[in-house]
Amino acid sequence: MGTCNNCCLAYCVMTEQQIFARMSGHFLCQHLPDDWADWPEEKLDKFFEDNAWEPLEYWPVNDVYELIDSLTRDVMNLMGVDGTDQLL
Repeated sequence: MGTCNNCCLAYCVMTEQQIFARMSGHFLCQHLPDDWADWPEEKLDKFFEDNAWEPLEYWPVNDVYELIDSLTRDVMNLMGVDGTDQLL
């Protein structure tokens, strides 16, 4: 117990930001890259606007962000990871 094995290795090394990037692909046409959290807000907004999934293309960027954030937190809860801090 308490050590990583092959079946959970990806879980053991994924950060909240990486999970967020992976979940972004459920609402964007392209996943966010791993360094997205280092981007200025304007660059992130532009990426969201340019890559919004068609049903969400007219949604405000903040609303799409919240959808991804909510899914990220659900996944983290299922994984038993504490994700109480805001991602940005």
